[in-house]
This record gives sequence, structure tokens and C-alpha cells, in this order.
Amino acid sequence: MGKNYDYVSDVNARKFCWNFKVDVIRIWEHPTKFNEKKVGSIEMILQDSKGGRGHASIPKSIIKKWSDAYYDKFYSGGQEDHKKNPQHIAGY
Repeated sequence: MGKNYDYVSDVNARKFCWNFKVDVIRIWEHPTKFNEKKVGSIEMILQDSKGGRGHASIPKSIIKKWSDAYYDKFYSGGQEDHKKNPQHIAGY
């Protein structure tokens, strides 16, 4: 039996737990308020299979927990320096 996924367009305040299957279509690092050279958060635009889009953030407090997966999936393969050239990730 397959998993049931919710769509971004169905999000409402009546439900607290959601199960999404989305692609990251845009991802970038946002600097801290006090130091442009330090990452304050990782921002993402997500898209589901119906084309519904949403925004997600990984705050500074948990970036370390996610950083290995983040850099391995989006900045591997000898690409240019991501801090100078933010990558546009489509269809991931």
C-alpha cells in the first residue's frame, strides 16, 4: 500500500500534521543579520506534484544537523563555490 501525501494547496489551520512529497526547486543561504559572511538560515522553495509551491527554512540552530545532507545533495560533483554562485536546483 502506498503512502498518502498531502498537497501544498490543501494546507489549512485545522490540521497540525502534514505529509508532503516535494521537490526543492530553489535553495539558497541567507546571511545572519549581523555578519553577511555567516549563514543565518537555509531557505528553500518546494513544489509538489500538482505544482503547488511553498517556502521552507532551516534555522541557524539546526543547520549543523542538516548540513551534511544539504551539501552532499546540492553542492557535490565539483560545482563552483556555492557561496559565490547560489545553485538553482530544479526537479530534485
